[in-house]
Amino acid sequence: MSLTNIYLDTSRLPDDVLSYTDQRFYDFVESFLGKLHSRLLAQLHISSVPCFLLTENPCAIFNMDIDDEILEKLSKEICVKLKNNQFIVKPGIENSFKCLKQLLSKKTEEKLKTKRKGQQRSRNLDNTIATQSSSFSSALMSLSQPLSSANSLSSLTLDEHRQYLLNLIQQWCIDNKSSLQLNQLELKEGVDFTFFFL
Repeated sequence: MSLTNIYLDTSRLPDDVLSYTDQRFYDFVESFLGKLHSRLLAQLHISSVPCFLLTENPCAIFNMDIDDEILEKLSKEICVKLKNNQFIVKPGIENSFKCLKQLLSKKTEEKLKTKRKGQQRSRNLDNTIATQSSSFSSALMSLSQPLSSANSLSSLTLDEHRQYLLNLIQQWCIDNKSSLQLNQLELKEGVDFTFFFL
């Protein structure tokens, strides 16, 4: 496993992290990166994951000529003063923001992929159900034809016909559980369907 994969392991993130806003978002940043990071984002009003992802570099504010008392205090903790009286952001602070941004971006991509797969699975399931329903209807139609035909008299009683149809439905459920991705597929007479014999 590469070093990048270790640091971009989204399983370290809470499942619902993409929905965090305001204090919950700041608490997450504080627990994940530290108090300085959280305080900077709060001061800049970067209060959600989407807002954070759209901010190119939260530390860029320190490259500007700012006139804000709180940011001035933060800059003394986040930046290093050079001999020429210039300040640079500590690399660890800036890089940790970059890592978090990559991690949250990857989490966003994974969520989108999962959503797309779910939509594709739903379309496939709809197609499978339509196909299976059509074949099931055809099977029932072929069964009902001998029953309604005046030329062919059936020697089966209504209870025998009912039991035959129940067995057919049960077998259909068994045959189609895996293709429909439904482990508990079971249709019950009187609950899921009703027979009407003429």
